[in-house]
Amino acid sequence: MESLVDDLQQLKVVKQKMETSEFIDQPDEAVFDENTSDEAEAVIDRVMSVYTAEVEPESDDEEEPVAKITESAALEALVILSRYEEQQEHCNNALLRQLEHQEKLIKSRCAQNAKQSDLTRWFKPI
Repeated sequence: MESLVDDLQQLKVVKQKMETSEFIDQPDEAVFDENTSDEAEAVIDRVMSVYTAEVEPESDDEEEPVAKITESAALEALVILSRYEEQQEHCNNALLRQLEHQEKLIKSRCAQNAKQSDLTRWFKPI
């Protein structure tokens, strides 16, 4: 390390080198404390309490349950949006195709989720 400082001094990066002993273990800066182990434990306890504390989820705003939207309501909304887009001066045909596609998907889901019923419930007993 001394040779590096000497090289820096020759390159005139360092004007005058200082001894490291001037900075390390100076006798006038010695610290004597009788309670170092107690203070160290207190510091460790404080730090550990930060990392071991249980984090509670933020509940400032209680979330209200969102009402389930039925297939018929979704279809009605698609029809309204399609009519709105068709009435515009510059109609977006790509949007209309997407809305039609969504309508078909919803109708397909309705058909898949429909329950099969017995035909006899349509007939009245004589």
